[in-house]
Amino acid sequence: MRQNKSTTTDLYSWRQQGEIYFWRYKTNLSDYAGWHLSADATGADSLLQLLGQCTQANDALFRTLTLSKPDAAAAVANCSDQVITFP
Repeated sequence: MRQNKSTTTDLYSWRQQGEIYFWRYKTNLSDYAGWHLSADATGADSLLQLLGQCTQANDALFRTLTLSKPDAAAAVANCSDQVITFP
């Protein structure tokens, strides 16, 4: 199956917009286990656009996301645990 050339071009021309957050909690693994993903509205739309384009690609392609510090996104009532994230 051949890959649609416009899909490849779209993937390579995609540029992230908005804020994307990816984090986990350092010690509170029982209540909030695993990694967490969130985004502002613009970031969510941008990420959904990228994922939609990826589903149409046949070849292995990749893009890099710029992750923001999840200050408000990671705030959970009654949880003061340290957040682990990537720059």
